[in-house]
Amino acid sequence: MTHHSGLLGHWLSGAAFLLITTVGSSVFADEGGHAPLITKDYVRVCADPDNLPFSREQGSTPGFEVELARLIARELGVDARFHWILTWVRPFWELKRGECDIFMGLPPIARLKQSNPWIAVSRPYYTMGYAILARADAGIRGPADLAGKRVAVDAGRPAEYWLLEHGLERGIYKRQENVFRGVEIGEAPAGLLPFRIATWMSHEKPGLVVIPLAEPSLEIPLGAATRRDDVALTDAVDRAIDRLLTTGVVGEILRRYHAVP
Repeated sequence: MTHHSGLLGHWLSGAAFLLITTVGSSVFADEGGHAPLITKDYVRVCADPDNLPFSREQGSTPGFEVELARLIARELGVDARFHWILTWVRPFWELKRGECDIFMGLPPIARLKQSNPWIAVSRPYYTMGYAILARADAGIRGPADLAGKRVAVDAGRPAEYWLLEHGLERGIYKRQENVFRGVEIGEAPAGLLPFRIATWMSHEKPGLVVIPLAEPSLEIPLGAATRRDDVALTDAVDRAIDRLLTTGVVGEILRRYHAVP
């Protein structure tokens, strides 16, 4: 039993507790004469309207976090409704105010929880790693080939400090799309980008190659965030992700978006 389940069991009767822990049941259902834990038939998910491969409001490609959020909602027995926001402007504000119930793609790390003690983050559904994006004609096959070459990197990101620690020349850019563009037009023979960004941007660019970077210090696990005081939903989302990981459907979605090696 998880920590959240323990708290829930403390406050709810045994029958009500079974309503939300039985596989396939809805945390919003009113069964056996018990009041619903949450009185709506949907969860609202914060997402960016134009941020592929993660999310997109328009078009036939919704993004892997939108697809995963819909599956989580289905596991809960409800619909997913999306609250479209610019996530890079104020990522947590709408979640904190209750304008959305779930925020995809946050790391379950102590630093985040210490600065935002009201946030709970599920078990990870994905681990973000980095990759070398290189020009196909640059002769780069791995990290050793970066020596003596200018490596484009987004300012202030962990990858910049990794280059510094390894004594490699940095080409500093603002924003990941500019790192990609710098490599594409030859300002730098290679760059470091999150793997999922590098593969998504380059999948129709035959002149570029993506080389996964096996570097644990640059790997970040990501889960779904909820409000900590929404104990029923927090626990149910965590269990839903566990079931989806077990079935393999999460991996299928991530591979379709080139988000994993």
